Amino acid sequence: MKDKQGYMPKLQPNDIRINDAERILPRLSGAIKELLDREIACGNQVMEVSENWPMKNVNIWLERHFHDHYVNEFPSLRYEFVGGPHDWVDHYLDAENGFFIAVAHNVRTKKRIE
Repeated sequence: MKDKQGYMPKLQPNDIRINDAERILPRLSGAIKELLDREIACGNQVMEVSENWPMKNVNIWLERHFHDHYVNEFPSLRYEFVGGPHDWVDHYLDAENGFFIAVAHNVRTKKRIE
């Protein structure tokens, strides 16, 4: 649904498009699913779920910064800090399967795990 100016509204936590989430999230598997499960267990929330961009299969944006660095635990995932004000803060991706999980650019906390 677009507003009068033709812009998509910003999604808030727990306001993700349920149809997208129910259709797309079951595709998630492996290390990146474990990472998402840990973030949810730590209190993080999914803000948005999509497909096709930036990865082809599953794309997830989280409300808060990652609670931990998972590079050593999940060597199959690639981590990158982006930090752009219009993109996302940082992400993990599974290029082989087309999975992506990122911290939204409008993250609620200023703290970032180093």
